[in-house]
Amino acid sequence: MSVVKICKGCGAVLQNEFPGKAGYVMKAEQELCQRCFRIRHYNDLTINMLDEITNEAIAKELQNYADALFVVVTDILSFSGFLKEGVLKTFEGKKVLLLINKIDLLPKNANLDKVARNITRELKAIKDLKFSYFDILLTHAKDDHFRDLFEECVHGVAKKIVFVGNFNTGKSSLINKLLGDDRLTVSSYPCTTLGFQEIPYGEYKIYDGPGSLSAHNLLMNIPQELHHSLTFTTALKPAVYQIYSPQSYFAEGLFRLDIVPDENCSVIFYINNKLEIHRTKTENAQRYAENNEKGFLYRGSHDTYSFGGVHKNDLEINGFGFITLKNVRKATVYVPENTAVTLRGTIL
Repeated sequence: MSVVKICKGCGAVLQNEFPGKAGYVMKAEQELCQRCFRIRHYNDLTINMLDEITNEAIAKELQNYADALFVVVTDILSFSGFLKEGVLKTFEGKKVLLLINKIDLLPKNANLDKVARNITRELKAIKDLKFSYFDILLTHAKDDHFRDLFEECVHGVAKKIVFVGNFNTGKSSLINKLLGDDRLTVSSYPCTTLGFQEIPYGEYKIYDGPGSLSAHNLLMNIPQELHHSLTFTTALKPAVYQIYSPQSYFAEGLFRLDIVPDENCSVIFYINNKLEIHRTKTENAQRYAENNEKGFLYRGSHDTYSFGGVHKNDLEINGFGFITLKNVRKATVYVPENTAVTLRGTIL
């Protein structure tokens, strides 16, 4: 292929010489690479590109857009871990629209005004953040008002708009919503988008690129074949437990939570509804874990977090969901190694 063409789905440079590489097409006139075709039609990840994308390469590319508005996308299930990583500090002095995506995953009775206030509170806890322009927008890819709200936020700010953020936060889905079509490939797999591409949008130019790799997201620390089964498709339904004695909770090997209660203690899980929560007395937890060892992903290589004297807080497991703790004397969490766990103020 003598003329350089870009896959309209993932941004990879199209080529017809190497079937096992990114951008492969069987015919030069094709606009969609074979990898995108397989993902779209069969949810089949034929080529794993995790080793091909680096945060350093993404950061180097972003230096070409110094005068742009950066739409920094995170999602409601990992925003605290995202803030903790300090990603926003890399955009100091720049124009930034912080977009909290996937709020449709919150319970249907969630008070979004309250959620917005609580997220703003968490932002204010980060000291000395300064931008030449800053706004915050809560949305989701099915929101019919998203385009109007987005255009209101970006009007007059910059002609170039660059979508950035960690993988699987829904950047490409949001751009598809703005464009009113499905031109960009989306999936539950990390690194679906492989290269930067320019997309005309009215008087603006939108740029979509690969998502940064967050080593502290749960999905990065479990087998890739489990990613699709853990995709959130419906609003979270809270699972409420009143606790009067030490209890332990397991969610299909993805984490273990030990609770030592105070009076009027309760725990509310806001996690994937497809996952089964197993509850047992803490005195029996180790035996249960050993009897089910093959099913626990944190076995032999896990991180442990402990929190004491929790009055009312959320425990966020990055990329997985959150747990509201009330009147807990001590909480101990076991998660796959490198997975971030953050104790924050409640958002609901």
